[in-house]
Amino acid sequence: GHINQWTVNREIGVAFIVFNPAMYCDISGVRMFKETYKQILSSMAGFFVNGFFIGVFAILLSFDKSNLWSALIILNATSIIINAIPFIRLDGYWILSFGLKVQNLHVNSMKKIKSIRNKEEFTTLKDYFILLYGVLNCCVILYCCICFIAKIWALLHNIITV
Repeated sequence: GHINQWTVNREIGVAFIVFNPAMYCDISGVRMFKETYKQILSSMAGFFVNGFFIGVFAILLSFDKSNLWSALIILNATSIIINAIPFIRLDGYWILSFGLKVQNLHVNSMKKIKSIRNKEEFTTLKDYFILLYGVLNCCVILYCCICFIAKIWALLHNIITV
């Protein structure tokens, strides 16, 4: 969905993201745009493609009540939701990064957390927002680690008690 007349690099393919096959398109050339809205729209192209397929599958579902169409609608909607999460380097991350006009948003947010004692570095609302993003990002990572450890613990507990 990301290939259009604006991009410079036109590489597309299939990648495994979180152990699931996913179509991708390298749009690294989008950084050359001076207009932020073009950067954001290019990053949102995947959402538009998923939305288009949701519409197609909804129309097919209205003619044929097959569970296949329902499953494909749910799959595309889930893809939109996952890609919108700004704490993973997927579409949501890039949309936020371009919207804030901050390259390396993750790295810069971690720097803001480390410099929290230095009040001079927090002069704008944007600085505080980047700090908030960094704190929330750390919370999400911590939550994921705790969930992973809990799952491993439960799995080991089930193996040992069997």
